[in-house]
Amino acid sequence: MAILSYNEITLKKVIIHEGEPCLAVATHVFRKQQRKPVNITKLKGLKSGRSVEVTFHQNETVEEA
Repeated sequence: MAILSYNEITLKKVIIHEGEPCLAVATHVFRKQQRKPVNITKLKGLKSGRSVEVTFHQNETVEEA
């Protein structure tokens, strides 16, 4: 299992978020004016089926499933 930085989370990647495997359904990396870049990601839980929108900041990492 690899560790991914915020910008390596792309479409159809499966990651571990809050202890549950989740599929990245939509991602968007952008900068807002003078701020640091962020990745707004829509995740779908593979076990529960719930969808959540999560913002990953530049200094965050996640585990790939």
